[in-house]
Amino acid sequence: MNNNKDADYHDRLEQEVTRLKRDIILLESKNTELDYHLKRSHAEIAGLRLDNQQLRQAIAVLNDEPTNSL
Repeated sequence: MNNNKDADYHDRLEQEVTRLKRDIILLESKNTELDYHLKRSHAEIAGLRLDNQQLRQAIAVLNDEPTNSL
C-alpha cells in the first residue's frame, strides 16, 4: 500500500513539474513578446519626440521667435 502511495505521489510530482516547465516556457514567450512591444514603443516615443521638436522649430520660424523660447 505504501508503495502505491509513494508511486502516486511521485507521479503527481512529475506531472506538476511538467506543468510548471510548460508554464515557464509560456511565460518566457510572453516576456519576449512584451519586451518586443516595449522596445517598439520606446522607438515610437523617440520618433514622436523628434516630430514634436521639429514642429516646435517650425512654429518658432513661422512666429519669427527663437526656437528655445517654446
